[in-house]
Amino acid sequence: MSEKFEGATTALITPLFDDGSINWRDLQNLVEFQVNSGINNLLSCGTTGQSPTLSWEEHSTITKTIVKINNNRIPIIAGTGSNNSEEAVRATYEAYLEGADATLHVTGYYNMPAQLGIIDYFSRVAKASPLPVIMYDVRGRGHPPIMPATRIYLAKNYPNVIGVKEASGERNKADWVETRRIARENGFDKHTFKIISGDDPATFSMMSDPEVEGVGVISVWSNILPNVYVSLAKALSEGNIEEGKKIDDSLKKLNSIVGISLSYQINIEDKEYQITNDSFRNPAAVQFAAYLLGMIESPRLRSPLVVLPEEGQKLVGKTFLELYESHPEYFKSLTEYFKPVPTIEDRLMRYR
Repeated sequence: MSEKFEGATTALITPLFDDGSINWRDLQNLVEFQVNSGINNLLSCGTTGQSPTLSWEEHSTITKTIVKINNNRIPIIAGTGSNNSEEAVRATYEAYLEGADATLHVTGYYNMPAQLGIIDYFSRVAKASPLPVIMYDVRGRGHPPIMPATRIYLAKNYPNVIGVKEASGERNKADWVETRRIARENGFDKHTFKIISGDDPATFSMMSDPEVEGVGVISVWSNILPNVYVSLAKALSEGNIEEGKKIDDSLKKLNSIVGISLSYQINIEDKEYQITNDSFRNPAAVQFAAYLLGMIESPRLRSPLVVLPEEGQKLVGKTFLELYESHPEYFKSLTEYFKPVPTIEDRLMRYR
């Protein structure tokens, strides 16, 4: 059994009706599915949950609802980060009142603070509640880096700063290694300062490297296959690298479509113009997959996010068909809980 906030954590999607309002019935089903499938932790209102499109009142209500459904079965992490420190302080304290077990913080998007500003931000949210705080380094979404020395400075000065969700990409692997090196020099082991993968494709690398000692993943695709990502994290945390590599290899194509690039045409006054390599990033693919597999009522995303166009839907469908045909056991938990009609096989066969 993994320690708290380690292992596989699902960054839960936010299911919507076609009119864009939150589908609370679907949300309840998703939470129950995750818990029943053995997921280690849940994250509410992360990027995968369309957090930038949610009001702070919706953040609060979603977290409160998930906490109530969960009923103390597994730890709940609430996304309460902001590029406005005062907003983050209020949201963090509210998450504490709502019964969350920890908070996760993106920081500094668009306004791009210096490291001293990041230190100021995290000192404020760390003092806002007694909840553990997880930093979130996600440079690909317009965030400044949280540098290794900054991370450990905060952990040394604020004991409830317990680790980092690392989504800076493999090209910044030197920062993962440097973070662990400085952490060790300052008396932290892998459990007292946690490095958690924030990219599904990077999980194997982060958890199998003794210079990094990653302790888990906050995952997108565990929305669909929580049991599989639990098995992956468990194998790697127990040092069963061969088994972990086997699972990771089976997920490579799926992990490659967390975001999807597409080229297509738009029509302006009867003239067609080519859009090349347009990026449909998380959560477009996972939201459509959950709809395709009968887990939620609508694939709807809130503006300015949009549902995948047909080309992207085909890619998601074909990827899942291939995975289903090679590893039908991966879908057992989903089938048993949702009992989709038509069946998963019938839903996917249209993409053959």
